[in-house]
Amino acid sequence: MRLALLVAGFFLFSSVVFGQDGPPLLIPERKTMKTRDGNAPPPERVTAPTTPADGEDDEEDEPIDCGDDPINRIRFIGNLGGFSEEQLFEAMPDFSRFRASASGYCERVFEERDLPRLKAFFNKSGFPETEIKIPHNQEPEPGELLVRINARRPCVVGTVTAFGFDGVAYDQVVACLRAGEPVAINSKTAKGEDVRDRAESEIRELFREAGFPKTEVAIFPDFTGVENGNGMEVVNFEIHIEKEPSDFTVRTVEFNGDNVTLDRVVRRELYLGEGELFRQYLLDRSLTALRRLGLFSDVRVTSIDFDKRNRTVDITISVTETAETVRKAKTEQEQQP
Repeated sequence: MRLALLVAGFFLFSSVVFGQDGPPLLIPERKTMKTRDGNAPPPERVTAPTTPADGEDDEEDEPIDCGDDPINRIRFIGNLGGFSEEQLFEAMPDFSRFRASASGYCERVFEERDLPRLKAFFNKSGFPETEIKIPHNQEPEPGELLVRINARRPCVVGTVTAFGFDGVAYDQVVACLRAGEPVAINSKTAKGEDVRDRAESEIRELFREAGFPKTEVAIFPDFTGVENGNGMEVVNFEIHIEKEPSDFTVRTVEFNGDNVTLDRVVRRELYLGEGELFRQYLLDRSLTALRRLGLFSDVRVTSIDFDKRNRTVDITISVTETAETVRKAKTEQEQQP
């Protein structure tokens, strides 16, 4: 009874002193860290991570002046590695994006933005030796960009054939390119040198010791498309040797018989250009490349005129177009509006 009276009295006293809410709760004060000037630091701001919207690039587009001749289309030529043009365009999204923008699309945009993406695409797809370049020796159509692609898998040396090796043992020459050895066609090896550069240097040294100090050496790869057991493409090589290089300069290269074939189609296969020093093996390689086009039933040199006074040479190459080549050309002409 006495305890009940004490409790009742306590609550009556609290309501008078503190009001109806009763005594305050005793909560320990939260300690706040202060800066050196004695002030409390501002509260830490927490923001949610942001991501770019769909279709937006992480980097802002830099304005690029493409001049008065923007590119509207890209034409891929060469060995595309079995990939379709649609797949290549997917790997270079800036073509569609820049072409539709005010700045337009041009060669500079391709080289700075889309070219690295194409190389990464081929590298990731198992073609690390792929070469991609713009062939400036060819004349594209207005508003068109030509892109030559040579898709190559990791390569290994196959057979080696030498020409013009008189004066040095054949086995010594071909041994400079070792069969079964991995070879970098478009890039450098881990040692920092191209395998062909090393072989050319070794062959020149062989001929120098044999008494031919001016010897020129050219090594050409022939991609077979055949893989060895390790998934590397077998590449055969031709070694061409000029012990006494000619000092004649090519003045002209003319074609006969290319009635429906475009001039730029045949000229892009030439290893020997006007204004360059004449080399017979380069002329032979040019004839082989022309035959491989499949457009001609016959390809031959009909005239080589050496001007000893001016040290120049004029070359005439005659071709005979196949019936299929002529038929396709006529069909294309008929389909044009």
